[in-house]
Amino acid sequence: MSKSLSELQLRFVDAYCGEARGNAAEAVRIAGYRCKTPASCAAAGSRLLASVNIQQVIKERTEQAASARIATIEEVQQVLTEIMRNPGEESQHRINSAKELAKMQGAYAAAKVELTGKDGGPVESKSALDVSKLPTEVLKALVAARRERDA
Repeated sequence: MSKSLSELQLRFVDAYCGEARGNAAEAVRIAGYRCKTPASCAAAGSRLLASVNIQQVIKERTEQAASARIATIEEVQQVLTEIMRNPGEESQHRINSAKELAKMQGAYAAAKVELTGKDGGPVESKSALDVSKLPTEVLKALVAARRERDA
């Protein structure tokens, strides 16, 4: 997509994604566009950001930068493994790393607990709600929600 952008537009994208930190007017100035006033730089920046091609390149660059900042599961496992295997590391750090690695690899699968009531039926609750003390607005809302649910 960047092949359809001029050198000046590419410099704008570089500045916008880099030094200007998302400030289009500043990116225009850094890229080397000739602006007589700050307002003309802002207008040029707005025009450039309206370009579908420029938007696409900015999106690609932003996605690349985000993916470069976020560690993959494999990277996390590598770091934890290095800590776990490092004899110079504190024992507690090594143990914690081993535990985290084991969790990531499914060693601590959560046990499923099924709750049933009498004779395998549903669990029943014997707590009663005294609705006489609820405000009228709340009662109306409860009735409306019940009617909507049952409709």
